[in-house]
Amino acid sequence: MTVEKVVGSPRKPSHRRRKAAEALAVDLNILNTLGELSSAKGDAATARKVSPNTPFSGLSGSEKAWVEQAVQRLIRRLGERASGVALEPITIRDLPLP
Repeated sequence: MTVEKVVGSPRKPSHRRRKAAEALAVDLNILNTLGELSSAKGDAATARKVSPNTPFSGLSGSEKAWVEQAVQRLIRRLGERASGVALEPITIRDLPLP
């Protein structure tokens, strides 16, 4: 299950990412980059949206580290949101793009 499906708009998939960014107070560029890196890059076990004939393109070391940091921060943010605390925005300065 994706963060977008948990907190995004259930009716319009095209708006899920934007709604998730708003609900979690996360810069939309962070979610966009995470989606891009986790869907089109990786190997046979990790790339989510490649066709059988697409050559794989692995993540660089900095991209992999960034994805791991972003996922950890989003998991923490889901807990913060569930607890009801005021959410401080997560910006590109908090997770500089690779």
